[in-house]
Amino acid sequence: MSARSAVALIDRAPALDAPDVSTIIETNPLACLVDSATYAAWRKHIGAELAAAVPDVTTDKGRKAISALAYRVTRSKTAIDLAGKKLNEDARASINKVDARRREVWAELEDLAATVRKSLTDWEDAEQARLDRMRDALATLTALGDRTDDLPAMIARLQSFVIDETFAEFQTEAERSRTVALIRVRAAKAAADQREADRLELERLRVIQAERDAADRAAEQERQAAAIAAHQAAIDAEADRLAGVAAAEREAAAVEAAVAAARALADAAVAEAQAVVDAAAAAEEARLADVARLESEQKERDRDVAHRAATKTAAKLALIKAGATEPVAIKIVLAILAGKIPNVRLVF
Repeated sequence: MSARSAVALIDRAPALDAPDVSTIIETNPLACLVDSATYAAWRKHIGAELAAAVPDVTTDKGRKAISALAYRVTRSKTAIDLAGKKLNEDARASINKVDARRREVWAELEDLAATVRKSLTDWEDAEQARLDRMRDALATLTALGDRTDDLPAMIARLQSFVIDETFAEFQTEAERSRTVALIRVRAAKAAADQREADRLELERLRVIQAERDAADRAAEQERQAAAIAAHQAAIDAEADRLAGVAAAEREAAAVEAAVAAARALADAAVAEAQAVVDAAAAAEEARLADVARLESEQKERDRDVAHRAATKTAAKLALIKAGATEPVAIKIVLAILAGKIPNVRLVF
């Protein structure tokens, strides 16, 4: 029984104050659930019967009367509950039927909407794919500008990167991104070439200095050998002379004096040889100082290049943080470096 049928049945029921209200509940128990006034009237009727009844459990008749009244209440309770369950079942069946049809209509209209919109959806998908390709191309150009390995290959790749009418509204931005990337990669290559040239020049200077030092050491060794040989010859000559004098004069005093003189000459020769050695050591120390100075100057140049690169990168990141896009930030930094923005400069 549907809710509408139950209401109609209640509408046809006798008035609530009719004497057979209990009969209404027995014939239409659903009325107690859909009409609170009917239930109140029935409850009042049952309450009156309970008030009129005098329970007597001492006699069989009294006990049967009590049991019969309780049975009537229980039977009414069961009938009302079953009627409510039946009403729920009918309502659920109706709801399930509507839900099933609603799902069918939803699916049909969903397919119909998709069919009607298919051409637009296909266009939107193609347009999104095109936009994704363009953004990927722009990202590739930016990434190429950030590369520091195989710079000649990066320059060749950027120069051969095709930017045509297929880029549509992105063509100008793509050209600008490629130009900025080429500027950055070429600048990086120029810096790398300069570092390599500086390294080769330093290596050449080291080779020249090493050859010069080797020649100086060889010449110094020759001078030392000649000085020592000359001193040794003088010592030998003086010794021969003193030996002759000693042999001729046979005087112990003369021999002793000659030996002392020979010793003095030997000491002088040793002192002069030591002076030559000290001079050579001083020259070597000066050479090593020159090499250290050249290396220090190269390291200072490398630190300056790194510092300038870090300063430019920091300026670019600050501009991006302030709201500029990366290409615009790069252009601003390059303009400042070129002196195109009055009263603005980068402090290195």
